Amino acid sequence: MNRLISKSMLGLLGLLPISGLTGCVVHDRRPREVILEERPRREVIIEEETRYRDHEHYREREIIIEERPPAVRYEVRGVSPSRDHIWIEGHHARVGNHWDWIGGHWERLPRHDSVWIPGRYDQRGHGYVWIEGRWR
Repeated sequence: MNRLISKSMLGLLGLLPISGLTGCVVHDRRPREVILEERPRREVIIEEETRYRDHEHYREREIIIEERPPAVRYEVRGVSPSRDHIWIEGHHARVGNHWDWIGGHWERLPRHDSVWIPGRYDQRGHGYVWIEGRWR
């Protein structure tokens, strides 16, 4: 009889590890705390200034972007269409709240002695202003 009890006890003891898998499940119903990381806002500021030229006044707009422009991309130029063409570098342009890449292109010289002054971003205070390239 003792042998039967000890075998049945061993059988019950063997089920103990499995019985842990069938225990109660308690769900925590407390509301979760969500912490959002605040990022600094990247503002676009438009400044207008009245300027005078030849006794006429005009309004000039300057768009100041507080976010630093991305690094310039490397572009494959290919072969110039002629000796009268010059490569105009591509640049990043701010569109809405993101940056778009404006690809470079070949452009014909307006005159044989023309020189291209490339566009660039100038730093103004805490922001950047795009200065268009131009022929001189």
